[in-house]
Amino acid sequence: MAWGAAIIANLTGEIKATELSKSIADNLLSIQTETGAWLTEKPAYSYVDQTAEIAIWLREIATEIIVV
Repeated sequence: MAWGAAIIANLTGEIKATELSKSIADNLLSIQTETGAWLTEKPAYSYVDQTAEIAIWLREIATEIIVV
């Protein structure tokens, strides 16, 4: 959802899309642990996978959002 909103924001300049994307990204960052991982209560194979995936999505979002 955040990546899609970031793409829309990039293509159209729509402020609401930018705000939605940033809000979702902020939420993801707020649940990140001090070690930099997500979902650490899960088995290691799961939280390592989820941590990599979330990090990649955050990178994709950041690539699309134009900061002025």
